[in-house]
Amino acid sequence: MSRPAALAVVGALLLLAGCGTTTSFTSSSSSSSPAAGAEPGVSTYLCSGSTSDELLQWRDDSGDLNGTYEFAQLSGQAPSEQVSSNSGELSGTLDGTAITLNIGLSQPLYGSLSGSQLSLNVPQSDGTIQASTCNQSSLSDWNSKVAALGSQASGDNQGANQAAAAQASASASASQESSAHDDVSTLTHDTNLSGDLGQLGSDAQATDRDLGTTRSDAANGNGDQCINASTTVYNDAATTVYNDVLTTVYNDANTLANDIATLRKDIGTVQSDQTALSSAGLSGTPGAGAAVSAAQSAIASAITTANADIDHANRDLSAAYAVADSVGTGQCAGDGPGNSPSGVNHLS
Repeated sequence: MSRPAALAVVGALLLLAGCGTTTSFTSSSSSSSPAAGAEPGVSTYLCSGSTSDELLQWRDDSGDLNGTYEFAQLSGQAPSEQVSSNSGELSGTLDGTAITLNIGLSQPLYGSLSGSQLSLNVPQSDGTIQASTCNQSSLSDWNSKVAALGSQASGDNQGANQAAAAQASASASASQESSAHDDVSTLTHDTNLSGDLGQLGSDAQATDRDLGTTRSDAANGNGDQCINASTTVYNDAATTVYNDVLTTVYNDANTLANDIATLRKDIGTVQSDQTALSSAGLSGTPGAGAAVSAAQSAIASAITTANADIDHANRDLSAAYAVADSVGTGQCAGDGPGNSPSGVNHLS
């Protein structure tokens, strides 16, 4: 039958009652014929609902009823839903069709028994009474009902697990797509190398000024006690121009090289992201290919421009050393800085 709300209240109260185990029957009299599969002399009634079932069994000893009840219901929430059960002793009376049943509640249940149908008036939590109908049945029917509840719980749990897995998969996909989008944004941002190139170009050009000072001071010759050749012009080349190139320009080139390395790493990350998205059956990130191409072009252009500036600075360094080394003459010969050191290496 379709269990009304009343029977659900009975089930909840039965669970609270916490009664004992099923009673064995010994008497043989019964007011109704036994159901198929039931022990002779035992009346068996099944009260069924969508999420719970109840089995009532008794023997009738001249109107005195003694037996057991069993209750099973779905409990918990999927994916941890399960079948909870309770059982206990049943007692009551049967007078004609009027029946009273005690099943561990705070008050007995009253109703009527007519043939294969048991009607009970079940008290509700709000104090009202609601009718509930149970039908004569068998133990095999009860076992089938309990098994069906188990199957329902299993299905509910499986459905919840599948929904959770689908949600987790969707969340993971969204996270993967978001991460790939962020990586493209990072690549686009890092592609701008103009700041590094501007600083390197400016510092490389600045060596021209100090080379000019070296030449101007060299025009004054040896100087008193060779001071101009051994100190002034020497320091112009071996200190000022040297630091211009091998400290300032070197550091600029190193900064650019590090930023190019970062950009290359960004390119690799974006390419790996797109491969992973494709393997997961997801669409590629819009603009990813264009961002990679732009970054690769920026690297190639930056290396060409930077190496031209490095060559410029290195030439100024060699020229400054050559000028300073040519100043000392006569007794001042050999007071220059000597051969020019190696300049800044090219980027690659």
